[in-house]
Amino acid sequence: NTPDGVFFVIVNVMRVKIRLPETVVRLWAAVKNNWLLGISVLISLIALLLSEAAHENQTWRSAAHVLIASYCIIVLFFITWKMIEKTRYGNFSINLSLIAATVTALLLRQYWTAIALIIVYCINELLAKFGIAQSQKQLNLLISTRPHSATLLKGRKNNQVTVRQIQ
Repeated sequence: NTPDGVFFVIVNVMRVKIRLPETVVRLWAAVKNNWLLGISVLISLIALLLSEAAHENQTWRSAAHVLIASYCIIVLFFITWKMIEKTRYGNFSINLSLIAATVTALLLRQYWTAIALIIVYCINELLAKFGIAQSQKQLNLLISTRPHSATLLKGRKNNQVTVRQIQ
C-alpha cells in the first residue's frame, strides 16, 4: 500500500525493503545524467585514497594534488567555454565568481577547496536543470487545464462560446 499520488520504488536487498520517493528517484536519474558530477566525485575519492595511502610518503600525496589540480583545470576550461558561449547569445552567467575562486584555490595550493568548488558547481547545475524541468512540468499542467469554453449571460440566456470569441 502506497500513499495516493506517490510512486515508490521498492528495492529488495536481503529481505530489506527500501522505499524511495519519486522525487529521490528522479534526482538520482538526474545525477546519473550529469557526468561531470559523477567524475568529480570519483576523482575526489581517488585523490582521497591516494592521500590516505600516503601516510609518510609525500609522492602519493603529491600525486593526489596533481590529479585534483589537473582535473580542476580541465573542468575550468569547459566552464569558461560554456560561460563565453552563453554570453555570446545574451545569457549571462554567475560562473565568473566560481572560476575566480577555483583558480585562487589552485594558486594557493588549496586543492581540496578547488575540487569542492567544482562539486558545488556541478550540484548547482543539477539543481538548475531539476528546477527548470519542474517549472516546465507545472507550466504544461497549467496550460492543459485552461478553459476552452465560457458561458456568456445575455439577459436570461446562457450561451456557450469558445474562449477566442470573448472580447
